[in-house]
Amino acid sequence: MRPMIRQGLLGLIMMIGMSPTLHAEVLMLTNGDRLTGVIIHTNQESVVMKSDAFGTIAVRHPFIAEQLPDSQVQDILVPKTEPDREAVKEKPKIWDGKVYGGFNRTRGNTKSTELSGGFLFHRKVEKKNEFHVKADTYYSATDRKMNAQKHLGMVRFAYSFGESKKWYNFYKTEADRDRFANINARITPSSGVGYWFWDKEDLKLMAEAGGGVTHTDYRDETDSETELVLTPRVFGEVKLLDRVTVSEDATMYPSLTDRGEYRLVFDTSGVAQFTDQWGIRVSWINEYNTDPGPDTKEHDMRLVSSLEFSF
Repeated sequence: MRPMIRQGLLGLIMMIGMSPTLHAEVLMLTNGDRLTGVIIHTNQESVVMKSDAFGTIAVRHPFIAEQLPDSQVQDILVPKTEPDREAVKEKPKIWDGKVYGGFNRTRGNTKSTELSGGFLFHRKVEKKNEFHVKADTYYSATDRKMNAQKHLGMVRFAYSFGESKKWYNFYKTEADRDRFANINARITPSSGVGYWFWDKEDLKLMAEAGGGVTHTDYRDETDSETELVLTPRVFGEVKLLDRVTVSEDATMYPSLTDRGEYRLVFDTSGVAQFTDQWGIRVSWINEYNTDPGPDTKEHDMRLVSSLEFSF
């Protein structure tokens, strides 16, 4: 019996030695996720893996981007040298922006047409400096008679300073044209200082204090004028839900040349995202001028809805 037992043990040892060693492997999925475990078997439809976290799981081939040994994945994720670690770091997103546009048309007792659009490009680098370029246009007509035509453009540069980078100075130039407010061109270069109270993804609040010069060229025979102005501004934004954002942007232009005269611009907007890039924007804009000119009202309010694309 002893020789038989020895032969049996020897055979068992040889079988174990000849059997393939099971190594941990990683399935890299097409959505960016990865699963780590031991591959039990593979067929034409799926790969069956045994994982400590999920137990036995079958993954269909169309959802597998790559199958790698665990050691090779570790080498990719944790490079051995400092230059390699720098190479795999994801580069921060520097440019972002929005493009939006809307069109409304009604027919019946009253025929009306409304067209709006614009864009905002933004560049920010390491909380040090940021650059904005913005443009808006608005047109409306009732019974084929135009009753509104507005255009606005803005270029702004800001540079953060201080240990916390919450303080910044800014340099901005705004230009607008309002056909029915008798404004052929109004240009306001300004500069000043601002402070970020909060600058988070779900909550933003900042305030600015500055001053500049406004030059206005009128459509009629009124002489052009240039005046010194202050440009205080408050901006706030809050994310109410995962895909809903509400913002308020208020800027005041009190004149230092003509005491008691000022302009106010309020822009209240809400954006509801239905995908990561597409959303619906609704804006209520109120422009107030203490000296609007002849045949022009002090308040100019409009409600604008548009489709927005973010990138």
